[in-house]
Amino acid sequence: MICTTAESGLLGHVESRVGPITDVDQDERLTILLCRLSADADSRPGQEPIRGCVRAADFEPAHGAFGGDIVYLDRTLSGHREIRAVLAHELTHAAVFSAVNGQSVDLRKSAAVPAWLNEAIAHVVELQVCPDSPNLQRRFADFRRTPSRFPVVIPDEFSQLAARRGAARAAGCSFLTATLEGHPNMRLSDLTRGGSSGSDGSGGSGDGVRILESAACTGFAELFRDWTVTLLKNDPPDLEFSLSDQVVISLTGTSFTRFSPAIESGVLTLVSRPEARLQVTIVEDAPAATTSVAESH
Repeated sequence: MICTTAESGLLGHVESRVGPITDVDQDERLTILLCRLSADADSRPGQEPIRGCVRAADFEPAHGAFGGDIVYLDRTLSGHREIRAVLAHELTHAAVFSAVNGQSVDLRKSAAVPAWLNEAIAHVVELQVCPDSPNLQRRFADFRRTPSRFPVVIPDEFSQLAARRGAARAAGCSFLTATLEGHPNMRLSDLTRGGSSGSDGSGGSGDGVRILESAACTGFAELFRDWTVTLLKNDPPDLEFSLSDQVVISLTGTSFTRFSPAIESGVLTLVSRPEARLQVTIVEDAPAATTSVAESH
């Protein structure tokens, strides 16, 4: 069933959008290994089990004796829908690693795709082939409930695995989906070619923000604002309060929240720490109500 699923258009879909998957060991086969990735003891409340994985080293040109192009799937996967979703996700990772490892030695470092962007790309393709993917249902539900807790960008050195594998995946997927829709000329394959350094000398190895800005020809702040305004059209504000209230709102990294002051005359004062780089968008909802979107990045 798994081989049939991969060969019945799924592999072609992934490669047409991200790039070809490298046949590292030149055996004209892509190995899909069924194993136990998430033991029952590791399944804690609120933590997503590991349904599949791909190792970057398995797609390096100079692979070791135990290397080779391999995709790992949890043997407990059940049902065509779940298998198709997870397989699309992992095949996308294989295509991303193949594209980056296929660069010249000089370009390989600047083309490295950080984990948060790599996962966003994989989830976008996953949703393309399985819009009701079971692999993302709870993540999206948690994200929509409290978006302020789940940042789009999570540094690779961030140590909390549960946070990197949780609803922040939905935030990254939603953000990248909106970016692609807003920039029709942008392709997923553009995100595996690296980003150019900014005028301040920042950027460099695996800088996902720079990679996105280069591919979209648009600054991250503008991309972030467009995304949150789009979401505001579909979801109500997370918080409503009177202008006479003093309200504390906490944002985690590149996350956002939506709030709506009660319809009344007055002055709304926003105070944040200087390092927060707060972005505020005011959306006027005719005829008289005003809705505000607060973002941190």
